[in-house]
Parts: sequence; C-alpha cells; structure tokens
Amino acid sequence: MAIFWAGVLTSSLCFVFDPWLYTTLKSHWKLVLILLVLVVSWRLPIGGTFFHGLEYEDSYVYTVAGRQIFEHVGPNSPDFPYSIHVCAIGSLKACQSWESFPEHFIGYPYVISLFSSVVGYRPDVGSLVNLLAACLVEILIFCIALFATDNLAIASSAALVFAITPVFAVYGLETSAEPASNVCITLVMWFYLRLIIALGSTEGRWNKGVLWCAYTTVLLFSLLVKRENILLAIVLPLLLPFIASRRTVRRLPQYKLILAMLFSAALALILGSQMRLAQTTLNEAALLKIFPLTAERLAIFFFGFARSFFVNRWYGGAVAAVVLGIIVVCRRTGLLLLPLVLFVTYFLLYALHIRSYYEMRSGFVEPGAALRFSMNLMSSWALLAGFGIGAAVMRWKGTQAFRTHKRLSVIVEATILLALLGISFAMTNELRAYAVEDEARVRIFPAHTALDYASSDGQQSDYVVTLEPLVSQMFGPKTTRIIDLVAVDEDVLHAQILSGDAGRLVLLDETSHETDADFTRYGKQIQYLYSLPTKILYSTDDFRIIRIDRP
Repeated sequence: MAIFWAGVLTSSLCFVFDPWLYTTLKSHWKLVLILLVLVVSWRLPIGGTFFHGLEYEDSYVYTVAGRQIFEHVGPNSPDFPYSIHVCAIGSLKACQSWESFPEHFIGYPYVISLFSSVVGYRPDVGSLVNLLAACLVEILIFCIALFATDNLAIASSAALVFAITPVFAVYGLETSAEPASNVCITLVMWFYLRLIIALGSTEGRWNKGVLWCAYTTVLLFSLLVKRENILLAIVLPLLLPFIASRRTVRRLPQYKLILAMLFSAALALILGSQMRLAQTTLNEAALLKIFPLTAERLAIFFFGFARSFFVNRWYGGAVAAVVLGIIVVCRRTGLLLLPLVLFVTYFLLYALHIRSYYEMRSGFVEPGAALRFSMNLMSSWALLAGFGIGAAVMRWKGTQAFRTHKRLSVIVEATILLALLGISFAMTNELRAYAVEDEARVRIFPAHTALDYASSDGQQSDYVVTLEPLVSQMFGPKTTRIIDLVAVDEDVLHAQILSGDAGRLVLLDETSHETDADFTRYGKQIQYLYSLPTKILYSTDDFRIIRIDRP
C-alpha cells in the first residue's frame, strides 16, 4: 500500500519539522499528557474485553480481512481490487469460495495486518489500533483548536470532550471503519489548516511542498478507508476562499493553493474511479428499487439519526455545547468554519443515508443504528463543543462576579470538573458493560459454542454453517471451516454435501434471525438444511447448535 506509507512518511516529516507544533507541545506537554491519560483511561476496559460492534458486517469484516492479509491469503479480484473479499466456503487456510464486499475497502484492514505483524493476530487487534488512533486524534484536536483560536481554554475543552464522551470511548473503539476514517479526516483538517497559514508565512517551498504531499496522501488513503471521504476532495477546495480570505494572505498564493488542492481533488477522483466507487453503490441502488426513498422515509431517517445526539447516556448532554459552538463559529467564521462545514456535510450524508435492508424494509431507524456512522463525526463534534464550552468559560471569566470571587470561582470550577469526570467515567463503564454483554450474548458466545461443537479432536473440523461466519473467522483458529448461508443457495449446499468434503455440518441457528425479513432472504437455505437428518446438540432461548448429516 504505497499510499499508506507515503502518507506516514510525509506526515511524519511535517510533524517533526513543524516549528509551531514543536513549540506548542513543548509549552503544554503536561496538559497534553494529562489529556492522553484520560483518553486511555476512558477507553481501556476494566475487564479487558473490548466492544467490537453489533452491526454484523461492518463490525467484523475489517478484522477478518486484516487477518487474511496478515496470513497472506485472499483472491485476486480485478473487478474490485481495493475492496474486501472474505472466505464464504472453507477456511482461511484452504478457502474454496470467496465473497466480495465491494462497498468495504482495504485501508483499515491493511493497518490491522501491520499491527498484527508486530503483536500477533488477536480478535481485539482492531480495537488496539483504534486506541492508538484515539491518542493521535486527541493531540490533533488540541492542536487544531489552539491553532484556529489561539485560546487554551477552547483547545483544552475540545480535547476533553473527545477524551471523556462515553460513546466515543466505547463505540469509538469498535472495529468498524468509522474510527479509522475519523483519524484520516482529522489529519486532513490539520494539514489543510497548516497549508492555509503557510501561505502568509515565510516558510520555504520545501515545507509547503511536504505539507501538500501529506495533505494529498492522507486524503487519498481516507478513500481506501471509507468511500464517503470523497466528500473531502469536493468540499475542501470549495471552502478555501471563504477561510483564506479571512486571513492576511495575498491573492496570488491563494490561487496557487486552490490549484494545488484542485489537483489533489483530481487525484482523489482518479483513485475513486480506479476503486470503482460508482459500482460499489449497486447494492444501495437495488435497495432503492425495492424501497424507494419517499419524503416520509427520508424524514424518518433524518430525525432518527439526529435524535441519537440527544441521548444523554451516550453524549452526556454535550449537544448543548455543540449548538453553542455552532453559534460561535457562525459569528467568528475564519478557520473555525472548517469543523462546522465538515460536521454539517457528513451529518447530512448519514442522516439521509440509504439504510440496511431491515431498516429500509421497516421504515424505522433506532437511535443506536446511528452510532456507527456518528463515529466519523467525533473530531468535528469535539471541536464544535470545545468552541462552545471555551466561549462560555471566557464569558464567565470576564464577569464582575468572577473577578470579585476569583478564588472561590476556581474552587467551584475544579469541583465541577472533578464531578464531571467521575460521572462520565461511571457512564462510560456502564455503557461499555452493557455493550460488551449484549455483543457476547448475541454474537460471540453462540459463535464460540458452534466452534466447540465443530472441533473433531484435533482433526479437520466440521463446517460451521451460519448466517454470520465472520464472527467464527474472527474468533476461531485459521483452520475453522465455514459455510456462509448468505453467499450460497440450496443447490450449492446440496453439491457441497454430496462432494464428500463437507463431512457433517454444524448449523448455528439464531432466534434473532427468525423474522419474516430473514425468511424472505434466506428461508430456502434453512428449509433445505432442516430437510436433512438433524440432531440438536445445544439449545438456549437465543440460539441452537444443530448437527446435520448427509441424507
């Protein structure tokens, strides 16, 4: 992945040779260290179990793909060379058939594979990657806010919001692509702002050239993480005149930077064409034919997404600070426009986003369904909240009451901060415990049970037949053999059984999939399996493990 390593190299050069960054971190290293401790403390689970996510495909496919890259397995696919392919029949050691996920890309799995090569593969390797990414984002948020406002209170507030918001600490480590995408967006924001300020400075051409290279390579890599990041290539050049015009920048350098960013956007569009982004939307197009996006459906999706930000146990009421931050940005504009524009752009995209088959079918969106998408907004949310909180703090410190009772005010502020930290930590642990328990009950325990029954005393295991094979591939050994019921039909199952290679099948039948919608999509496969000789090996209210023999 030349784009990834080019991004790492150019970004590292920018960080190392940035005098503003060096001076800032040297002056505030103690504060930054405290903020990093908060980030890690809020995100490391007390019991050692990370939350991976409850949206099956998006939460598990990236770790499995990263494991495949680490194990050096996978098909050659000229149709979608940048997309993820996972084994549909067989094992990671000997796969017989591959399934394509054209809308999911290899950027995040590639990073997982690199990390696995250092620490070895483990199911929570993706969460560990996201933990390190959160530390980088924390530093960047602090620097972006301080760079844009020159106000330490605002920078500290923004970084604090990112560090201790419960939903960011739990869902921000889930193994979907959104947390990794958020890192890319934050890096792009940083290099974008640095390029603008470099216009009016005495920095040499070499520094400006490296900044542009870092901006461009991170922008390109962001597409390999999340296809929606093509918005960055479109929005940022258009936003530049509104931001740069507020600075003391001569007109000629502005034009040069606009041309440079348009060139970066052109490269992103070319890469998007090679990735066949238009073709990756075919599944969504098929859903639209079945479930057209009426005005009523769009309104339901919009308000279903928006109301998730008002859930206090997730965001702790920070939405009030964000609203205040938006007001502050609209009054001051300038560099502060960047996080607002990106927040609004991604918010509208996800609020009106085509949903899953089940949500499109029901026409209803639970607030929890918005959480994965919202992790792409973490940095913009924290910056806007920081602008609002910082403005309120500065307004309070300018009052006569504060000046008259300064010492008492400081004590009250410290008490409020400590109480806020304590409440947030308790909320985070409660949210994580609930999420981990729910994931274990719905996904991990059933998969582990099926894997146990499929083991054959050290010999080649039976096939685990399931609608969710990614969980077994993520938690089981690489010799685990699976059959993905989503990717096969009854004819393929019949041929597989008669081939003599299948042995006996272990069916993981989960009650959560016994709905009319599931029966419409997978009913024939399930009916065929139940027409064969069966034996119930294990049964709970949530799932059954069934041995299926040849006819």
